[in-house]
Order: sequence, then structure tokens, then C-alpha cells
Amino acid sequence: MPARPPSIFTILVPSDITAEHSGERDKEHPQDKEKDRPGASSKLVVTFLPLNVSFSNISIIERAEDPEGFTPVHIPGKLLIRPNALNIHRHDTIGWRWDKEQDIRLQHLQNMKLPSSFSWTCGWYIRADGKDHCKISNDTYTQDFSFKYEDGIETDEKSPTRGLKNIKVTITKFGCTVTRSTAGDALHVNSTTSQ
Repeated sequence: MPARPPSIFTILVPSDITAEHSGERDKEHPQDKEKDRPGASSKLVVTFLPLNVSFSNISIIERAEDPEGFTPVHIPGKLLIRPNALNIHRHDTIGWRWDKEQDIRLQHLQNMKLPSSFSWTCGWYIRADGKDHCKISNDTYTQDFSFKYEDGIETDEKSPTRGLKNIKVTITKFGCTVTRSTAGDALHVNSTTSQ
């Protein structure tokens, strides 16, 4: 009996990640109409590309890749992601709240040094046999934060914010942006830009 030729398999890994807003918010972050609680969130529906291959049998994990000693600390989710048959994962949460341990209100932020902007950087990896393999797109993805302090003195290196009445938070990841201010009705606004 002749020997069978060896089987050849081509293994593809995701080449990129896109996302869109789901319209949902993280319950642990400030909600619409919470006028005295600064922060914002959006749950994103993440799609792994290309779409002509199913990644439903692989595990994916997000890892923080900020520089050593970077603050505030970035702690992405620790759970493995398993895309469905359409390469979709629900949900990657983007968001900011002032303190995870306490219920911080606007009055607590008077006379404090507050950030104007920063970015968290992460890499997404295929995970198998308890190890990270193959970084998706061989690139990093950022989550950008910007803060506008309304009706007070802008934060700088020398002066804390005084007379602060409202905080507007804007967060962007995968081209999806969520903005929320404690002013007005304190509603979230989602927007999307081309990546």
C-alpha cells in the first residue's frame, strides 16, 4: 500500500479588529442622567477580520502593553474571548469612572489635579495551550481618553481644578467614540469614525 502524502493545513489568524457600538452601557460606570457622577462607557461589538474565515474555534485575549510604570494602570479583561461563527464578540467595554472602589461625585474632585488626556495601549493575542501566540495584526490598539473641565480652572501642572461644575469625558477605541458630560441631561453620545 503506497504511503499517503502528508496533509497540509493552512492556519489563519485574525488580521485586524473592527467594532461598532451596541448601544449598551456598563452597569458599573455612570449612567445617563447621573449629573453628579463623572464618567462614560460603551459596550462594543467586536469583529475579527477577515470574514471569509471563521475564528470560532480559537481563543483570543487582550493584554495591556503600556510602558513600564504608566499610570493610570490599564487592566483589560482577564477572560478569553471566543468569537461566534460570524467572528463577532459581544462585548468589549470601553469606559472611565473616577474610582472603582468608591462612589466619586463632582464635589469630591474639587481642588484635585485631574488628567487632561491619556491613552491605554493593548495587544490582542491568539491563546492556546496556556500561552499567548500570534499578535493580531502585529500591532497595538489604543483606547484614548480626554477630559474637559467645565466652569472651573483647567488642570495643569501647577494648579488643581477649582470651581469645577461639570466634567466631559470622551473615550475612543477601534474608531468608536463615547462622550458624556455631567452638564445638561448627562446623556451618553456614541459616534463612529472611519478607521
